[in-house]
Amino acid sequence: MTQVTPSFLVAERDGEVLGYLHYDSEGAEPELHRIYVDPARKRGGIGSALMRDLHSRLTAGCSYVLLVAEANTAAQAFYERYGLVVERRVEGPNYYTSAMNLEMKSQPPPAPAVVMRFTKVAALSSPVGRCAYGSPGGILLVARERTEVRPA
Repeated sequence: MTQVTPSFLVAERDGEVLGYLHYDSEGAEPELHRIYVDPARKRGGIGSALMRDLHSRLTAGCSYVLLVAEANTAAQAFYERYGLVVERRVEGPNYYTSAMNLEMKSQPPPAPAVVMRFTKVAALSSPVGRCAYGSPGGILLVARERTEVRPA
């Protein structure tokens, strides 16, 4: 299953960054790490445009997970609107230390969370690269490749 190439989708308007989505298809399982939208721009369709663009880039049968704080019911409801379902409840720090195979000297405080999952059931065609949605605000989504910084 081929995954999305970019690690970041960036929503811009007139060159100003309004928000971004960080998705990673490397590792044990593809994961949506975060969506950030400028607080002054929330509820303006930016997060929705980012989710639609991500899903348009996924191949049929592709699946990814997302960890959401259990108390963040607004975020859970947002993601459910885009087809994610609660798969299981976990302790956030334990989930990440296990998933990333980390050993920690001290254990962080408990942080109840839910693992949500999306699976694309049908292929949708969409352009890759710059994707403009016909939203009233003229939001432009730009796929950004991950860049690695190597020591000299």
